[in-house]
Formats: sequence, structure tokens, C-alpha cells
Amino acid sequence: MAEVWTLLLANCDVSGTVLAPLCSDIRRLSIASEAEQRLLLLNRLQAYRLESLEGEAGGLLTAYYEPVFEAQRLAGNGFNTPLYATPSGLANGRPWFSRQDIESLPAAQTALRGREIAWLADPVDALILHIQGSGRLRITEADGSVRTVRVGFAASNEQPYQSVGRWLLDKGETRDAHGLASKRGCSAIRSGSKNCCGPTRVMCFSKNCPLVPTPAWGRGVRRACH
Repeated sequence: MAEVWTLLLANCDVSGTVLAPLCSDIRRLSIASEAEQRLLLLNRLQAYRLESLEGEAGGLLTAYYEPVFEAQRLAGNGFNTPLYATPSGLANGRPWFSRQDIESLPAAQTALRGREIAWLADPVDALILHIQGSGRLRITEADGSVRTVRVGFAASNEQPYQSVGRWLLDKGETRDAHGLASKRGCSAIRSGSKNCCGPTRVMCFSKNCPLVPTPAWGRGVRRACH
């Protein structure tokens, strides 16, 4: 129950939360007994049973989140994976250069030159941020100062997304296609390639977003890169 209450309190710190009518009681009962907390939930909320289409109650429940990565404003010192702003030649709804083209074709690289908004140390982190739709960067500026910024989805190259987790499973590189397991699998087979994560052709472009208090959910879920 302690973990549940931590999540409820975090939601109550977000402006406009759907839990607003309950927040005074949630805060009041933050140091109450587990029985009192459970009673509030039973009296004020409606519980729903989750089942598969076959009626099975067991399974895996997944969600999006807002990752936090170390980054630099300028490339170097191991930070060599760029996050790009939307290129000027991108037309809405029309396919643009694929992820693989961006790594290898001079025309794609020329179109993105000067569009770098930050540099990450790991190309897998960039892919995770694209998939989640938004994230936070602890970014080292050119003058050496460090601050936290938010970036979010701006556009995509309108290329198809293929599951990196499925690709890793098919290659036998992981037994778990979720989260850090996929990152470990990608890292194990990167072999120096920026495009480490298989056949997915999609590339997302980012934009700076307002830095708001950390929500209890990922704000990128409405529009993510897949």
C-alpha cells in the first residue's frame, strides 16, 4: 500500500489531476494505517478487474514513462548520438529518409546538419526516448553549467516501426523484450554501429517542452514514435 500511496500523492501534485476531489483525504491519510487507506480506496474509487479476451486475469501490464538521460549540448566526450529537431525538408505525411539512411547517406546527414538540439552517450537511449515520446535531459551546456530540460515528440519520418524487442527475441539475444532487457540486448550486439536496433526504420524528431513538475505518468503517450 505504501507504493500505491506514493503514486497517489504524486498524482495530487499535478495540476488538473482527475484525483483532485480525493487529494485532501489522500494527503490526510498519508501517515494512516494501511486499513484506513484501503477503506478510502474502497469507498471512493471503483475497482475494475482486468482480463484478457480469453478471460484470463494473469498477464503483463505495461505503460509508458518519461525517462531521464545525461546529455550534452555539444558533441564529444562520449556523447555522440544526436537528438534532432525537425528538418526543414520534412513534409507531413510523406516518408522521409529512414533511420538507416540517416546513418549512411550524405544527403540525409546534410539535411540534419545544424538541427542537433542535444547529444546522448548511447544510441539506445535515443531510441527509448523516441518510443516513449518525451523525456528529461540533465544537459551539460557549452559553458559547463548543468540544467534539466524536457524534450518531446515533434514529428517523425513517416517510416514503419518494427519492434526492437521482437527482433532481439528472434535473434536469441534476450529472453525479455521489455525495458532494460532490450537495452542490454542492443548494447551486446551494437558492434560500433549507431543504428544498433535492427530493422525499425522510423526516426523521431524532438522539440523543447516546458519543464513541469514530474508527473506520475509519461506525457509522451499521446504521440510517440511507433
